[in-house]
Amino acid sequence: QQMWEAAIQYTINTQEEVVGAVTEDERTSLTAYFGYKMENWGAGARYEMYTESFAPAADADTDTITLTGYYDVDQNARIKLELGMMSGEDNAFFDDEGLANEDGTMFYGVAAMYRF
Repeated sequence: QQMWEAAIQYTINTQEEVVGAVTEDERTSLTAYFGYKMENWGAGARYEMYTESFAPAADADTDTITLTGYYDVDQNARIKLELGMMSGEDNAFFDDEGLANEDGTMFYGVAAMYRF
């Protein structure tokens, strides 16, 4: 049995505060997911965009692309792999020396899951 799946989520949150000065804080996120499932394996791709605006300060934008794959060993056990690439508008990620000099990073994950 094979199946395609897709999901899209959009969120916006605006907040205004008056504490000595008028400031506005706005957060926006967009997530899109596409996946394919077979009998005992599946693969998916997810895109996430996150924007945060601080008036009068600068904006903070990040984009993430994540690739996921899994294999069902039996009806209760699953092995899952994930590879992601994240990029930002500013140097928000740390380099090997612990300084915020990078505008992107990669991450990966491996999981063995068991359902009870």
